[in-house]
Amino acid sequence: MTGGSRRCIVVSTLAEASFYADNGYDDILYAYPLPFDKVERCAELSERLSLFHVMVDNRLALQELKKRPLKQGKIWDTSGVELTGIYAHCGNTYACQGEEQIKAVAQETTTIVLQFMEQLKAAGIQGVKSSIGSTPSCSHPVPDMAMLSEVHPGNYIFYDVQQSLIGSCRLEDVAVR
Repeated sequence: MTGGSRRCIVVSTLAEASFYADNGYDDILYAYPLPFDKVERCAELSERLSLFHVMVDNRLALQELKKRPLKQGKIWDTSGVELTGIYAHCGNTYACQGEEQIKAVAQETTTIVLQFMEQLKAAGIQGVKSSIGSTPSCSHPVPDMAMLSEVHPGNYIFYDVQQSLIGSCRLEDVAVR
């Protein structure tokens, strides 16, 4: 999944990030808007790894990062905050019942992200990645998803019973329990 490297992975919890860091991964994206009560744990991971990326979705999150300086000469790259990507999590796919509903949500999310990317380009902002993700949306991708920079498929490599109940997969597709 990472082409043999231990870089460029995405996690949705800090427990996952710690697990991968403990096992030699050194370029991790925590794909969840920075919770203020998790700044210390994020700082510890950032100090420990070559690259630890966090997502921020408001100015207060940036202020919280600035309150916790990093050690070992590392810095939070907040002085000139750079927009590197747009990410939308299709969390509303978890309320779907079946493939048709999942595809409708995946299409709507993809369309919105692609339209926003066009607005960025029209404003002169180039080189920004576009991403969406959720296990259900990636289990039943729509053709327009091919125009995105990347997709984040969640646990779809293994699935679980919840995914079979909402229509992401069949119960026989669940590989881990």
